[in-house]
Amino acid sequence: MLPPLLWRDIVAIIDDGRQSAPAYEALARLAVALKTEHPRGYGVLIIIPKDARPPSDRARRAINDALDVAVGGLKCICWLVEGKGFQAAMARAVLTGLRLLPRTSFETNVKSDLTEAVEWILRCIRGPSVNLETEVMNACGYLCRHRPE
Repeated sequence: MLPPLLWRDIVAIIDDGRQSAPAYEALARLAVALKTEHPRGYGVLIIIPKDARPPSDRARRAINDALDVAVGGLKCICWLVEGKGFQAAMARAVLTGLRLLPRTSFETNVKSDLTEAVEWILRCIRGPSVNLETEVMNACGYLCRHRPE
């Protein structure tokens, strides 16, 4: 199991499609505390590695449960699709299509670069006029150093 990574008001989940359900289940358990700790909201970064598979049924249920519990605290979700080529392009297209679903009460985006993904999440939480250069650098550094391989 790859546990969620926490950096201030960003929760990062590495979703390889194989063993990601426990990370989403952990996110659901964290949701109440995150709402309390971050009254302006928090963001979720879902990292899709280049060798990822589609999520299992258990992972899909865990994702839906985590999103249901997160209502009222979750500001945004950004999927970071790693890799290049057809498989990565297909994953980005599917996730972009999901963004069109009207049921979400939070913003969504799909990126292929960690720095861009983190900056987008922080802009959603902090607002467009805040200087985020140092925070983006610190968040990216933390996530890279603590990411399990």
